[in-house]
Amino acid sequence: MSQHDYVIDNAAGGVVRADINAALAAIASQNAGTGAPSPTYAHMVWPDTAANLVKWRNSANTAWVVIASWDGTTYIPYRAGVALGNAAILTAGTAANNLLQLDVNGHLPALDMRNLVGQKFDLAEQTGTAYTLTESDRGKVIRLNNESAITLTLPQVSTEDLIVGFQCICVQWGAGQITFAPQGADVVRSLDASLTTVGRYAAVSVAKIADGEYWLAGGLT
Repeated sequence: MSQHDYVIDNAAGGVVRADINAALAAIASQNAGTGAPSPTYAHMVWPDTAANLVKWRNSANTAWVVIASWDGTTYIPYRAGVALGNAAILTAGTAANNLLQLDVNGHLPALDMRNLVGQKFDLAEQTGTAYTLTESDRGKVIRLNNESAITLTLPQVSTEDLIVGFQCICVQWGAGQITFAPQGADVVRSLDASLTTVGRYAAVSVAKIADGEYWLAGGLT
């Protein structure tokens, strides 16, 4: 372990040679030491042997960024200052809530899908006779529950700017059939141009496929 200021001073030949050898030793050890090297340079690497951390000097030369740690022979990479896991078993994240973890042989085991966003749906319920979809309905199953007919408005952009790719499922939960009503000049694509649910518990998938254009699929008449 060695550190150097990387400045070779004018001196007699033997002194200069020793100074150069000291600088090369610092390079070989990547400036390892219990304290930070001085002076510092942008992109300098420093294995902090007191904390068992590998640090990288930022491009502005104003701070050290932790890029890894080690414990004996185990090397643990960091990302944005956070440990990614134990490299000896190639983990990602912490053991308690890993999404992806390779075993000791480098094989990919089954994924714990419970940690994946979007793998479960949220259930919402509307009990009125009129409802307009909103962006907050994206990905939900919406039960529309009323004994009278229900109008479900598919909003134009000026009313509610649903993203292209918006999708939800609407279910007729009560006796009242659901009629899907586009706003303005918006277009609805569906089999036989059907816009009304066939009956109780009928489910319809609603997708916005372009601005001003929706697609319906499911229990329609």
